[in-house]
Amino acid sequence: GSYQLKLFPKSIKGVIDEKNDTSDIYFVLKNQQELSTLELKVKNIPHSNSILQIIQNNQVKKEFAFKGESIDTTFSNCQPGNYQLRIIDDRNKDNYWTTGNITNNRQPENIFDYDNEIILKKNWTASNTWDFKKY
Repeated sequence: GSYQLKLFPKSIKGVIDEKNDTSDIYFVLKNQQELSTLELKVKNIPHSNSILQIIQNNQVKKEFAFKGESIDTTFSNCQPGNYQLRIIDDRNKDNYWTTGNITNNRQPENIFDYDNEIILKKNWTASNTWDFKKY
């Protein structure tokens, strides 16, 4: 539905300043029929600590770290569109992609991109399986 958020004076405090006037913010939340669901299974991952990234238009939309050689999860209430998947081998277990360091002779953590594009349509569930056996 459609919503209105009213912010009163001095209700928002930032790092530098405080909001001194009243603001109205209008927004719409999409209903369930306008959103999508992604069922994702990744198996035979050759490393034990990973970071999964869901990317749209070269921007990371969702990222989380997990342990184990497989993951079976569902993402509900997704915006329809085209997405890419990426898994990072988080060797140092810091939950971030670590770049290489030429001084320390350290290679960057490996990145694996899913070959296919994930297409999410409204009021639809997309099921995708990513098997690492071919890597």
